[in-house]
Amino acid sequence: MPDDAYNSRIIENAFIDSDLGIILINENKQITFVNKWMESTSLCSGDDLLGKTLAEAFDGQLSPRLIRAVDSAIDNGRNSVLSQKLNKSPFPLYKGDGERQLGQKLQQLIYVKTISDAYDNNYCMVEIFDVTEAVRREKSLIELGEKSRLAAEQLSIEEAKMRAILNSAKDCIITLDENGIIQTLNEYTETVFQCKKEQLYDKSMATILSPDMPAGLSRFTDMSGLLEYTSKLSEAVELKAVRCVDEVIDIDLTVSRIRTEEENSYVAIIRDITERKKAEARLHYLAKYDPLTGLANRALFHERLEHAIQVAKRENQIFPVLFLDIDRFKNLNDTLGHDTGDAILKVVSRRIKGSLREVDTVCRMGGDEFVIIIETIHSVNEVSRIAEKIIENISKPIRIEHNELFVTVSIGIAIYPDDGDDYTAIFKNADLAMYEAKDEGRNNFQFFSQAMNERIQRRMSMESDLRKAIAENQFVLYYQPQVDINKRCINSCEALIRWIHPDKGNIPPFEFIPLAEESGLIWDIGKYVVEQACRFVSEITGRGWHDFVMAINISPRQFQHPDFMSFITAACEKYNISTANIELEITEGLLMDNTEHSVTMLRRLSDAGFKISIDDFGTGYSSLAYLRKFPLDTLKIDRSFVIDLPENPDAIAVSRAIIGLAHSLRLHVVAEGVETQEQMDFLSVEGCEYIQGYLVSKPIPSSDFMAWLEAYACDAIGSE
Repeated sequence: MPDDAYNSRIIENAFIDSDLGIILINENKQITFVNKWMESTSLCSGDDLLGKTLAEAFDGQLSPRLIRAVDSAIDNGRNSVLSQKLNKSPFPLYKGDGERQLGQKLQQLIYVKTISDAYDNNYCMVEIFDVTEAVRREKSLIELGEKSRLAAEQLSIEEAKMRAILNSAKDCIITLDENGIIQTLNEYTETVFQCKKEQLYDKSMATILSPDMPAGLSRFTDMSGLLEYTSKLSEAVELKAVRCVDEVIDIDLTVSRIRTEEENSYVAIIRDITERKKAEARLHYLAKYDPLTGLANRALFHERLEHAIQVAKRENQIFPVLFLDIDRFKNLNDTLGHDTGDAILKVVSRRIKGSLREVDTVCRMGGDEFVIIIETIHSVNEVSRIAEKIIENISKPIRIEHNELFVTVSIGIAIYPDDGDDYTAIFKNADLAMYEAKDEGRNNFQFFSQAMNERIQRRMSMESDLRKAIAENQFVLYYQPQVDINKRCINSCEALIRWIHPDKGNIPPFEFIPLAEESGLIWDIGKYVVEQACRFVSEITGRGWHDFVMAINISPRQFQHPDFMSFITAACEKYNISTANIELEITEGLLMDNTEHSVTMLRRLSDAGFKISIDDFGTGYSSLAYLRKFPLDTLKIDRSFVIDLPENPDAIAVSRAIIGLAHSLRLHVVAEGVETQEQMDFLSVEGCEYIQGYLVSKPIPSSDFMAWLEAYACDAIGSE
C-alpha cells in the first residue's frame, strides 16, 4: 500500500495548479493537501495547514454547518453543496491585494464529497469555487450590453463544469426555487426516478414526494414550508418518494437553503435507501422469526407463551405446550451434510404447521428443537390426537434430491396450569417429557408426570459428574484462529472448551454448558476458561505476538456474577497481559435480560480496556437499539447467515446489512463458519474485516496451536 507521500505526489500532480481551491482531508479529519490557489487566497501556507483539522487550521472561523458536512462526508459518505451564505463566509479567503487590505472576502461555492483511492483509502475533498466574479458579472449584465455575450459564454462554461461535477454524484441533486419548483437536476435523478429530466422540470417537488408524510411533516400543506423546515435540520429526513412509473421508494432528503440578493432557492440531495430499508426490515423479521424455517424464534415464542398464560388465567382455560425434537438428527446432519439437514428442518416445519390451526404457534427453538402452543383445547384426548397427527405427518417419506429419508420426532407435552403455571415451569416440564419420550424409544409422545423424577435424577447424575470434572480438571481448551482478511494474517483466536469425561469421552459444550449454567457451576468452569486463556495469551505475547487477541465466551451467569470484573482483571494482571489482549464474547440475550446492569458492566469492562463483541449476531433478540446503547467493538455474523453465501440473495442482503450497520456504528465484523473461498471473497469485498471457520482451521489444542501459529504463512490464505 503506498504511503502518504506517494498519495501526496499523485494529488499534487492532479490539483496543485487548479483554478479552484482544493483541500483534501483524511479519515482522521486532518488536512493532508491544499493547492496553490488555496494558499494564495487564505494568507496561510500549506505547511501551516497540513496535519490540522479544519477547525484548528482556521481557528474557529468556519461555519459549524461546513464542519458537519465534512464529518458527514468522512463518516457516512454523504456529499454536500454549500453556498457562500452560511451565516458567515465559509472560508476566510480574500480577493486582490487592494481588497485584502479592506478585508473583502471571496464569495464561494463549496462542494464537499467523499473520494477513495485505488487502495480503498477514504478522503474528503473540499472544492472551493470563486463565484465572486460570477456574481459581479451577473449584476453587470444589464449595464455592459455588448459584453453580455462573453459573460454568458463564460457563465455557460462554469455551469458545464458544475453540471459535470453534479452528474458524477451518486445522489439526486435538485435545485428548487423558493416555492419548491424544480429548476435543475443531475443525471442520477433520472436513474433513481426512472424518467427523463423534461418530465420533472418546472414541476413542484411534491410531484416526486409521496403524500404519505411522517407525523412531524404532515402539518406542512405547501412545499415552501416543508423545504424551509427541512433546511434547518442537521440530519437527513426519511421520506417516501414516487417514481415516474408509480413505484414508491424510500429516500433520505437533505435540504440546503441558498440566499442571494436576487432570490432565495434550495438544493435538495436525495438518496435512495430502498434496499437499506428492505435489509432493515429483514433484520427486524429475524428478531422474531427463524431465518431457515420462517417459524417463530425463541423471543417470539416467549411473548406468545406469556400471552397464552395470561389469557388462560383470565378465562380459566387450559392449554398444552408441545416440545418436539427430531430423533437422531445429529446423525443425519453429520452423515448427509448441513444442506440436507437444513432441507429436513424445512420439511418438518411445514408438516408441523400443516398439522395445526392458524391460531396455534410453532417455534423453532434452535437446532432440531420445536415448541408448539395449542390454543383453546377442551380435553387431554384432543391433545393426544394432535400429537399423533404430527407424528404421522412427519414420519412420511421425505424426498431430498435422490434420497428418500424417514424422520421421526419425540414429543413432550405439558398442560397449563397443572404442569406449570408460569413460562419457566411449563417449558421445562414439556422439555422433560420430551426426554422421557426419547427414553421410551423415540417416535412417540409423553405427557409430563411426576414419574419423570427419574429423568431429573439422571440430570442430577450428570451434574454430579460435572462437579467431579471441575474438581479433577477434566476440561481442555481448543483454539480456533480468526483471520484478518485485509492483512491475510492471524492476530486473534477464540477459546473453545471441551470436557474429556474419563468414561464417556469428549462431551461437547452444548451438552454440559446449559446444565452448568442452570446449576451455577458455570462460574467455576468460566474461571478455568479465563485462567487458561490468559495463561496461553501470556505464552503467545511472550514470543513476540504482542497484539494478539484472545476471544473468550462469557455466559450470562458469569457476566452477572458480582466478582466477574475483579476476577478477569486480576487474571490479566496475574499473567502480565494487557486487557486489550482479551475480547469478551457475549450474546444478545445476555444484554437484554438485565439492560441496566449490562450497560454498567460493559462500560466498566470497556473503560478497563477489554474488547467487547456480540456473538452470533441476528440469531437472538437482534435489537438494533442496544447496538447504540452498549460500548461494543465487534459484531460476529452467525454461521447461518454465512452458509448460503454468495449464492442466496437473502443471505447477501442480510450480510451486507449487518456489515453496513456495524461499520456505521464503527464496529468491526467477524464472520463465523466460513468454509469456502467463495464465502471469504464475498465477505472481503463487502468490507468484513475478519473470518473464522474451517477454511482457515478447525479448533486446535494448545499443544499444537503455538507451532501452527509460528509456522503459519500469511500469504497462504486465499491463495488457492
